[in-house]
Amino acid sequence: MGIVYAPPGTLAMAHIDPALAGAASGTMNTLRALGNSLTSAVVAAWLQIRLANVPTGLRIASSGLTTALEGTYWIPVVALAAATLACGVRVRTLSGRG
Repeated sequence: MGIVYAPPGTLAMAHIDPALAGAASGTMNTLRALGNSLTSAVVAAWLQIRLANVPTGLRIASSGLTTALEGTYWIPVVALAAATLACGVRVRTLSGRG
């Protein structure tokens, strides 16, 4: 978890005025928790939809769960790719190259 949470936190807090550090940290942690909750809810909803559409005979076998999970793994991958692209565009805009 330190590999995932520490670098963005360090980057986000690097240029914050020390007087506002507490508020900035609280805001960042709140948004992180909100993002984690929303991502979990979306993945759970997608999995439920996929499981509901698996034929009845496959629900009993383990292949029904495997079939349902196939698309579920792509949600975080797509979200991470979109966030990475958005951050790249933002950095280019701030640095004056875009």
